[in-house]
Amino acid sequence: MDEERGFTLVEMIIVMAVIAALTAISIPVSMGIVNKAKGTRIASKIDQIANAAISYKTETGNSPGSLSDLSDYLKTTSLPSYGIIASDSTSCTIQASPYTDNNTAYIKSANVLKATYGDTLVTESSTHVNLKILF
Repeated sequence: MDEERGFTLVEMIIVMAVIAALTAISIPVSMGIVNKAKGTRIASKIDQIANAAISYKTETGNSPGSLSDLSDYLKTTSLPSYGIIASDSTSCTIQASPYTDNNTAYIKSANVLKATYGDTLVTESSTHVNLKILF
């Protein structure tokens, strides 16, 4: 008796259905992880800029007007999507907009920043996140 070994059509359909279900579950999860990482990156860069602005104000007595003022305090000032949008003798507002319409990343970064700086100093929208530093 010769018995042929192999997969039946039903077994193949079941395997394909399992693979499709796992893929459907993993794609949204991986996108959430990517957005969380982007948010953490934004928060980290804003925090670095904020620390540099505080150091600049402490050493010079002036508020920074732009990222180029912070060149001695930052490893790089070539951050095209980050900037100082308002500055006076008592405060400095830093804005980040590195991702086009990625509201999830901005919300995640705002949540990280709010834990450090407080709710009143951090604002976010679908296009950017702002941090106001008080001197």
